[in-house]
Amino acid sequence: MYSKKVAYFSMGSGIYNDLRTYGGGLEILAGDMEKEVMDSKGKYPITFFHILWKKGYTFQRVNEHGEVIDEEPTDNHWEKYLEDTGKKVSVKIFGVDVTVKIWKLKNGPIYYLDTDLEENKGFCNITYHLYGGAWDTPEKERIAQEIVLGVGGIRALQTLELKIDNYHYNDGHPAFAGIELISQRMKYYKKHEENMTEDECFVRAWKHVKARTAFTTHTNVPAGNESHIIDVLMEVGANVDLTYEQMEKIGGNPFNMTVASLRLSSMANGVSRIQVISAKDMWVWVKEAPNIIAITNGVHKGTWQNERVKRAYERSDVEGIYVAHEKCKAELLETITNYTGVHFKQDKILIAFARRATEYKRWTLIFRERAKFEELVQTYGVQLVFAGKAHRHDTAGKQFISEVYYLSKKYPHNIVFLEGYDIALAQQLVAGADIWLNNPRVPLEACGTSGMKAAMNGTLNLSTLDGWWREAAMDGINGWNIGTETIPSMRQDELDAKDLMRTLKYRVLPTYVMKEKWMQMMYASITTANQYTTTRMLEEYYVNLYNYLKG
Repeated sequence: MYSKKVAYFSMGSGIYNDLRTYGGGLEILAGDMEKEVMDSKGKYPITFFHILWKKGYTFQRVNEHGEVIDEEPTDNHWEKYLEDTGKKVSVKIFGVDVTVKIWKLKNGPIYYLDTDLEENKGFCNITYHLYGGAWDTPEKERIAQEIVLGVGGIRALQTLELKIDNYHYNDGHPAFAGIELISQRMKYYKKHEENMTEDECFVRAWKHVKARTAFTTHTNVPAGNESHIIDVLMEVGANVDLTYEQMEKIGGNPFNMTVASLRLSSMANGVSRIQVISAKDMWVWVKEAPNIIAITNGVHKGTWQNERVKRAYERSDVEGIYVAHEKCKAELLETITNYTGVHFKQDKILIAFARRATEYKRWTLIFRERAKFEELVQTYGVQLVFAGKAHRHDTAGKQFISEVYYLSKKYPHNIVFLEGYDIALAQQLVAGADIWLNNPRVPLEACGTSGMKAAMNGTLNLSTLDGWWREAAMDGINGWNIGTETIPSMRQDELDAKDLMRTLKYRVLPTYVMKEKWMQMMYASITTANQYTTTRMLEEYYVNLYNYLKG
């Protein structure tokens, strides 16, 4: 049991399927951590703070014209999981006092912040939609949400009288927690040390907060590291009591949330070894930034490993794993039929591609070599199932979904797109697919935890050497590598697409009909995945991250 008490801040949490406070991997990671903390029965004294998204993340459907339509999910049953703490705090947004209600998960140390209150009038919708959608000024809506999370989260833990030693920010969204802590510390110094100048007070408060804070950086894609003009931050109220100049020293101008989080922390980690290399290159210019260490993400086995597969693996029953997988595949095929009306075949290889729709993940890479793709369909009966969402305002990401939708109409017996990607559907996909395809443009993937979940079920990864797979891959033993090892160039997509087709035709498909070989690869895949759990990840957080924080 560890002694340091940590407050972990994340915009959302994917802990239960119908507690719709999650969108993608960032929130699912937090949810997996939470389940591991609850399983540990006190070994990891971490308390979590999120926003209670009353209207959840977007549900996306594709209409008959191929357009991606955003709708509110209809099954956000937060009431059955949360209890009222009876506590509220207040934050200022546009100079107005906004009340924030504090909810708690009934069975764990997890708190949710909620502005959907009658007294908030025009501000009740701040906590409606994860990543926005209620305001006609998306940037200011995002800032207001992050004020609720960061500033409101700090005030909430203090109102709840929780004894906290350290703070941990999941990505840059909670950075305003550090601003609030600095502001509070400055008030303390001004009250108790009258001879201290304003600048001395600020620097000392900053150092105090920094020494007690850790930060996890995720994306190395510039668009994923949000920034705001300081004037806008001050208009909305994110600076709390800090001046323009003090905010600029922390986050620059524009104020970058990742830069601020780095400067507010004395320890930082990336989520895979290759991602850390890229992150260090990306942020090498940031003064006062800590060294970024590698703590590769993990996933919660109890959530993501199918129970039948687990039991067979524990018996070292290689054939039993295969039998369990075939049952999972049959269930997935039934789900595909229920969703789409399409009847895929049990004896034909099933490839899954499920993740956020964005440019660098290259949703349509497998179709680039169209003649070769058609050969795989006609000769081998290759079947593809796609699932995923784009961010609400990402029109380019939605276009990738539309392209897949149109292709599913052209190849109706071989390609399907499943709407409503969520935890329950992901559980079926990672356990029921034969191949988990992941082809991000190297080195832009952060970690790719979905591949860990697939591997944990004996579903074999077919992936570029990015994220976690670069560490775990044993080509031809626990999965297959695709892509070039050349310096990225204008031809990278072309070269990677050609290699993907070659690998599928000459390596993956011939192995699929070699049952003994395939079963051995499934066993090796699960063995590899055992190293990528939240148990290992939390141990590394405490030993390699929190252990070096003051508090």
